[in-house]
Amino acid sequence: MADGLTVRKDPRPLTPTEIHQLVDDIFTRARRHALTETLLRRLTQTFQASAFAQARNLGVLTTVGPLHPALQRLSLSHVPQLQDVPKRVREELRVALLRTVAEGGSLREQVGTVREVMGRVERFRAVRIARTENTIFWHAGGRAQMVDAGVRAHLWLTSRDERVRDSHRIDGQCVPIDQPFTLADGERLLHPGDPDASPANIVNCRCSETPEVHGCGSSRAATAERRDRLWAVEIRSVTSEERGTLALLRREFGAFRRDLVARLLRL
Repeated sequence: MADGLTVRKDPRPLTPTEIHQLVDDIFTRARRHALTETLLRRLTQTFQASAFAQARNLGVLTTVGPLHPALQRLSLSHVPQLQDVPKRVREELRVALLRTVAEGGSLREQVGTVREVMGRVERFRAVRIARTENTIFWHAGGRAQMVDAGVRAHLWLTSRDERVRDSHRIDGQCVPIDQPFTLADGERLLHPGDPDASPANIVNCRCSETPEVHGCGSSRAATAERRDRLWAVEIRSVTSEERGTLALLRREFGAFRRDLVARLLRL
C-alpha cells in the first residue's frame, strides 16, 4: 500500500472517541506552531530574494536583510493563511472518518479516507497557500527595496488576460511610492498581495508592480508592450520562489498524512 504500510488482517473500525483523539494527537499546538515557523523562515528568504532582485533591477546594492524593519513588521503582524488550515483539516478528517465508520467502513477504508482528505490538502490547499503567501512576501520585499532606493513611484502590472479578476484590471496605474494603488472595486493596496487587503483581493493573485524611477507622467513611463515584458520577467521570479514554498508545504502536509496513517494502523 501507499506510505509503505500494510493494514493488518481483520482490523476493527475506530470509535468516535478514538477518531477525535487520533486527530488531536497528530495536529498538536506545538506541531502547528512549528509548521508556521518553518513557513515563515521560507517566506523571509522570499522577501530578501525579491529585495535583491529589485536592487539589481535598480542598479543599487541591496539594503534589505533579515533585520530590515519592513520584514520585522510583516513577520510580527501577518498571520499566514496556514494558521487555520490544521483546524479545518482536523474537522474535515473527523467528519469524513465518522462518516466512514457510520457506514460500516473497515480500517482499510478509514485509511483510504485519511489519504483522500490529506491528498486534497497537498494538491489544492498547498498551492493556494504557497501562491498567496509568496505573493505577500515577494512584493513586500521588493517594495522595501524600492523605498530604500528612493524610487519616486510604482506601477501596477497584470497579465492582461482573461484570468485577471475584475477588481485588478488596473494595469498601468501609477502612484507615488508612498501611496497605495486603488483597485477597480475601490480597495486600496500598497502593493499586490498587501496583507492588509481583503482575501478576495490577495488570494491567488498574479499581479505585480514595477518601479517608475522618474515618477508618474514621465516621458520614460513604461508602455503597454514594456509592461508585458516586465510582468513576464517578474512572474518568472515569483513562480520560482513559489515552487520552493509549495515543495515545503507538500512535504510538511505529507508528513502529517503519513503520521496519521501510521497511528491509525497501530490502534
